[in-house]
Amino acid sequence: MNTFTKQFLIAFALFCSGSALRVKHTDFQIATEVSEPMSLAVDESKLTALKQERVANQCEDIQMADSLEPVVRSLSTFFEKKNDIAIHPWILTGLSALRHGGISLPMNAKKEVFDHDLDFLVHMPTSTKQDVLDKLAEWRSFLKRTTGIQAYEIDPPEEYNSHKDGSYHVTMVVDRPTLITNKAKEQSREVLEKMFVKLRGHSPDPDQKRRLFEAAPWKHNGTMIDFAVTFRGFNDSPPSHKRPDYSLSQKRMFFLGSDFPVPNNLEQLHKDIIRTYGLNEKIRNTNNLCDFEVPMGLWEEDPKHSVELDQKVLKCSKILDKHGFASMHRACPKSDHTMKLVQKVTRDMCYFEDGCMGIKTMYLEKCCSICAGKMPGWWNATCEDPVEDMSWMMMLVPKNYKEIIKSV
Repeated sequence: MNTFTKQFLIAFALFCSGSALRVKHTDFQIATEVSEPMSLAVDESKLTALKQERVANQCEDIQMADSLEPVVRSLSTFFEKKNDIAIHPWILTGLSALRHGGISLPMNAKKEVFDHDLDFLVHMPTSTKQDVLDKLAEWRSFLKRTTGIQAYEIDPPEEYNSHKDGSYHVTMVVDRPTLITNKAKEQSREVLEKMFVKLRGHSPDPDQKRRLFEAAPWKHNGTMIDFAVTFRGFNDSPPSHKRPDYSLSQKRMFFLGSDFPVPNNLEQLHKDIIRTYGLNEKIRNTNNLCDFEVPMGLWEEDPKHSVELDQKVLKCSKILDKHGFASMHRACPKSDHTMKLVQKVTRDMCYFEDGCMGIKTMYLEKCCSICAGKMPGWWNATCEDPVEDMSWMMMLVPKNYKEIIKSV
């Protein structure tokens, strides 16, 4: 049996083992029905039972959980339970919560980390900007008082604190170094190099790179949390009929030991993720949230796909659904499981009926070099480098990055 046949059978087995109870999605909304609709708070015994099964199936990074569960629990307790303010994981953290319930996954000898920070959406639509800042300062005091963990606000370049779709970004660092910290440091250097090229028109030579990293070191030995807070009182909010739909359902999502509310329209999560990236990024060739069901390497932080990682993510998502939490397993039609896995296995071999031209743009990264050799001129038309929107990266560089780059 050849390698492709083995991988195809693995994908088909995953398809057959999936639950027959699935809900269908439309172009505008993904149904996120869970096994049992949940009330405002989940009974602690349900969280304990889920945690035990996650650990038994290696769906939980125990070291990450030990470091960050107290922080995440404080967010849930302070905002939702004490202040009646809705908060939940969002952007890549929200996606990770639906995929497997954490921000990292143990994979044999290594751990996959899915972002350089934690993203949370806080619902304060009737508050002013000052109300937002005051409430986040109160949370910092609450965190210190109840856990002994300190947090501080960082001041990224103004490009990052932009008001988009009625929200304002506030970035904090909690005194809990994790693998997320390592990823942030690594990506900070990558961003500095990209900004150097953008401002200077060429890549830095080895000496310039050394001086650049010395002048702008990553100073935060903790884990970043990016709060996107909806509030009123600024001039460039879109009209109400164009604003994102963040209305909440009665369902709950699980993330690092705590439960949070889930928006009615999970397609808004897909829209907000792709809005974060440049117009020509591969991610913009996706159609809905189910295109993110398993990692596909479609953006900077998403791991490259592998059959092993697919299996782990699908299994962990199914466990979330089994315990009544929102999940990609429940949100996505069963037929998508096999199709995505087969496409991802076959695209590595450029093995489609129509040859190179039958491969969708989002599946090109490993086929371009093979196909370009067969079809002259095809590379330039299909495989050119994307144009990046750098605004999402600004939290990873110091506020005076332009002056630093000009001086080295």
